[in-house]
Amino acid sequence: MTTKAKQLGKVAILALSLWYGNVTAQTKTEKETIPVSTGHASISVQAKKNGSSLEVWVYNNSTTPYKVSFTANITLRGDKGEFTKTISYSGEIAPNKSDYTMPVYISYANATTTDVYNSLTDGEVNNFKATPIEKENTSVSSSGNASYSGSNNNTSTTTTANETRYNTNPQVKEAVERQNRLQNLQQQQEQQQKAQQQANYEKAIAYEQKRQESIQQTNEVVGAVTDAITDYLNQQAEEKKRKQEAEERRLEREYEQRMAEYERKTAIEAKINNRKTAIAEFPVKDIPLGSQEKAVSIYYFVYAYDNTINNEYGATVYVSNVFEIGKYNDGTRAYTSTIKNEITNLTPFAEVLHGYYYTQQEAEQLRQTLISILKNNGVAINEVNYKGKPATVKNAETENTTPKANQSKYGKTINLAPATLNDPTPSEVPKQNLEKAKEKESKYGKTIKID
Repeated sequence: MTTKAKQLGKVAILALSLWYGNVTAQTKTEKETIPVSTGHASISVQAKKNGSSLEVWVYNNSTTPYKVSFTANITLRGDKGEFTKTISYSGEIAPNKSDYTMPVYISYANATTTDVYNSLTDGEVNNFKATPIEKENTSVSSSGNASYSGSNNNTSTTTTANETRYNTNPQVKEAVERQNRLQNLQQQQEQQQKAQQQANYEKAIAYEQKRQESIQQTNEVVGAVTDAITDYLNQQAEEKKRKQEAEERRLEREYEQRMAEYERKTAIEAKINNRKTAIAEFPVKDIPLGSQEKAVSIYYFVYAYDNTINNEYGATVYVSNVFEIGKYNDGTRAYTSTIKNEITNLTPFAEVLHGYYYTQQEAEQLRQTLISILKNNGVAINEVNYKGKPATVKNAETENTTPKANQSKYGKTINLAPATLNDPTPSEVPKQNLEKAKEKESKYGKTIKID
């Protein structure tokens, strides 16, 4: 190497050192937050900057849900002066909760001085509207659809949007509490999914920022060195750069693989926990004796599962239709052992007899809730059918309210037997037929029934 080449190499190293020192001396303000006035006592707004991502957050500081809409003008300062980003928001916010807008990308301020982030300076809200959401006092049953009363209990169960009043019947109270827990489980799943989506988005933004910074710094280093060193040193730098980039790509791939595997395991653990939590809300229940439960008809459904419930793929659960277990004419109903013997071949797994409910509609709603939660957590549902044991005992309330055959609001109709050519003489008419032909009065007079 010539003396001139050595001198150029020293100059290049000195220039690179001075440049790197200036870069590291800069202060980067990556995250900033400023309040934006709304003039509302319960709703507040903040503008948040994270690198090159800008968001507007809305907070409900009251105990009343609000429907909020507005347009926010956020002013930022860069290397070429101030500029404004306009962000719109519209949505419903629950009490003591917050919400945010889709992030808006803001460009780098100055690549030469490495002042890479813009600064928040001011914000204002236009067309601001905040309307309280009225609570609806809708009477619903313990299952959430209609008011309910058991056949042997005159108390009713009523729920509103924020409160549940329990029926004194333990069976109804248990169903109400189960429904509330299942609703909470579904809400937690939605929150987890939303948080995971936001985390993935932030990770993608951070990765893109890092990549842009790396490209920018690499280009600047290459430009400075190219002007100061010889062809030989330039070739060495290029070779070093290729090796560094290859190593960085390898490390990035390893990191992404580890993160992907971690996220996959975390997601399947959450799904399995959700499956088990949901199934625990539908315990096995034997059929009560007719003397223990006075209702003429009660309702069950069957589900079955095995160890596949713990699998990431191939998890399967069998669920039957809702069926009736009614009383017989003597006031008894089928034994639990009888029903279990009949359902044992419904599925290849161990069947769970779950109930009981006082209405078919209530049982069907809880059945659909179980199916929905399991499907949302990667479980395949196979439906099976069982006819049950319908009631044969006469229901006194039904008899009193249901018109009997051949009867109308005008009285009984006349049923005429087929005519014959040889009518019997009065003395030949059987005594029992004469008794059946008794007259019966109505508001229109007497009606006659002839057999």
